[in-house]
Amino acid sequence: ALGFQTLAQTSGGPDLYGYTWRDSNDPQGPVYNWIDVPQLTDAQEVTLLADDNTRGPFALSAPFHFYWYDVSTFWVGSNGYIAFGNSALASPFLPIPNVAAPHNFIAGMLSDLNFDAVGNPAECWYWRNAMADTLIVSWINVPFWDPTTQFTGANTFQIILSTVDSSITMQYALQSGLTNVGPGDYMSIGIENNSGAIGLEHSHNVYPVAN
Repeated sequence: ALGFQTLAQTSGGPDLYGYTWRDSNDPQGPVYNWIDVPQLTDAQEVTLLADDNTRGPFALSAPFHFYWYDVSTFWVGSNGYIAFGNSALASPFLPIPNVAAPHNFIAGMLSDLNFDAVGNPAECWYWRNAMADTLIVSWINVPFWDPTTQFTGANTFQIILSTVDSSITMQYALQSGLTNVGPGDYMSIGIENNSGAIGLEHSHNVYPVAN
């Protein structure tokens, strides 16, 4: 189910494994509740993110059940995703799922974001709670890559994993500016398994709405 089919669509799926998605406009969807990760005790900044790179591996406090397997480490991608293997995703950002590698990722706002260049305000932080049941990864004020000025716009969003119910939550606090990639395959939001054969796409080539 693709988010751009209709603005009224508030849910989608299931994929071939059984995952479904719901947004906060859906009666059974999540309630928007932004979590300020840098202010949390034991929050960790993800340093040395650049353009089209990953950082990691970082340990999950407890294994997270993703599709039919458990993952215990993750990598953070500068282009707005977490992955359960060290493979960087870069433009073009294809529809999900896709047989083209890499696979095994959660795309919060998979697009041509950039942490490089002097004066770039981009930050990325992650936090694991003491009960070992929650991971939050936040991209904060991360701009799009720009061929002239190096960066433009600002995007703040987060991915939350809960081992309590194996749920994945994505929240969007800020979306400003436009990507310089396009007009095709410039942004994807969704999840994909470790083979690329199964996945669930919330939207492709659609900017997320803040709050």
